[in-house]
Amino acid sequence: MLLFTYGTLKLEKVQTEIFGKVLQGKDDIVKGYKLGIFHFVNPEAIAISEKDCHPLATPSENPNDEISGTIYEINEEEIKTKEICITDDCERVQVITDSGTICWMYVIKSKKKLFNYIKNNNDEHIKIG
Repeated sequence: MLLFTYGTLKLEKVQTEIFGKVLQGKDDIVKGYKLGIFHFVNPEAIAISEKDCHPLATPSENPNDEISGTIYEINEEEIKTKEICITDDCERVQVITDSGTICWMYVIKSKKKLFNYIKNNNDEHIKIG
């Protein structure tokens, strides 16, 4: 199974915590989506990433919006492990990347759960809307 990731799952520390290994992947882009920030309340997800705010994809009305990420090949057992850390507010959808690869990607179910943000000089998210 191919999984397109764009957030904390790209971090080696997070990969090691979830899968017990560092994943090898290929960079790619998914168009027609944009990132928002989701505030996690799942203590397990927060403990693994050491962050309570994670980027989550949402469909965009602008077809030129895009998300840069990495495609990893993982098996069904590994995807079940990953889903333990995902909130009920997410779902997995199939997407086609710029390279033509068909893969899965996690997206937010409701845009109302996301907030817009900017990053300050300390790389901290500041809510703006």
